[in-house]
Amino acid sequence: MGMIQVEDLCFSYDHSKDVLKQINLSLEKGKIIVLLGPNGSGKTTLLKCINAIVKPTSGHIYVNGIDMSCMKRHEIAQQISYVPQDHKTSFPYTVLEFILLGRAPYIGIFSVPGRKDIERCHEILDSLGIRNLSDNLYTEISGGERKLVMIARALSASPEILLLDEPTAHLDIKHQAEVLRVIKTLVRNRETTVLMTLHDPNLATLIADRVILLKNGKLLNEGSAKEIITRDNIRRIYDCEVLTFAYQ
Repeated sequence: MGMIQVEDLCFSYDHSKDVLKQINLSLEKGKIIVLLGPNGSGKTTLLKCINAIVKPTSGHIYVNGIDMSCMKRHEIAQQISYVPQDHKTSFPYTVLEFILLGRAPYIGIFSVPGRKDIERCHEILDSLGIRNLSDNLYTEISGGERKLVMIARALSASPEILLLDEPTAHLDIKHQAEVLRVIKTLVRNRETTVLMTLHDPNLATLIADRVILLKNGKLLNEGSAKEIITRDNIRRIYDCEVLTFAYQ
């Protein structure tokens, strides 16, 4: 059994049309798994189910062999962190204060972060190369910087499993490369398990140990990037003709 085991998972909003249909998958330790699929295929909803933001209509999710339905919220948060596509706040947090929010699973509801919490966040800032942003306001940094800060907040909880929803969305080529570098480094140095959604098959070929194809809430295929990212498969999930080029 993988670190995360999803069995016969179904989900629907208000018990109407199923958004996810009989999903079965396993996430292995220290691997990068990419979910590919068009808008509305259920990628984000699957991440939210795995992070217990929404509750499956049926099926089971196991975290290190334990049924998630039997786990408390802080127990899940200590093992799984979720980075949404974007996060906007009107409150003027500094970057350090924002990252400290990720320590919530370890801090009592009426407690404040201690020295060890702050040191932990400084270590993460250093590892991501953004220590210089510590005192900047989160609302005033660039989109690329904000994405790295969101990842830093997720890492401050010391998760074994990191869920990333479109981590390269709305970023230029330089910042896309930086985010992908950070993700690869996490897996290599910490053996973090990463499940991330992407729209761009080209990026998936650069980073994925495994690719999962989703369409209309169903898992269509999975395997290595070389096996899965083919002209026929891309045409199948995106309903469009594609051209492929080989570069020397």
